[in-house]
Amino acid sequence: MAEKLPRCAHNYRTGILGYMMFAKYFLLPTFVIFVIFFGIFCGTQIVAFVNGYTPYPKWCWIFNVLVGMVLVLVITAFGHSAFMNAVRAGYMSLGNIWMFAGLLITMKTAEECVE
Repeated sequence: MAEKLPRCAHNYRTGILGYMMFAKYFLLPTFVIFVIFFGIFCGTQIVAFVNGYTPYPKWCWIFNVLVGMVLVLVITAFGHSAFMNAVRAGYMSLGNIWMFAGLLITMKTAEECVE
């Protein structure tokens, strides 16, 4: 094709390059948006707990999705079995479980909110 139709060969190479860029960077904008809003979510929650804007004690900031995700990744860093790989694959879900379970367990220590 390059000898007989150089323009088509050029378009073909451009198409391949564009296809590879699409496949590689298609999720990048979505991932960047996710990271920005996830950071806002986690940061706001930590600031609210640390500054006492919630009925929970200030130390309950550890029940954050990000803290749970980091705990899961640290724990699974020391094992390379099928079970550890399965746990590592669900690190975000386990971070959510860490947050909700921790807040539900410590709910008894929360003060009454009287508005």
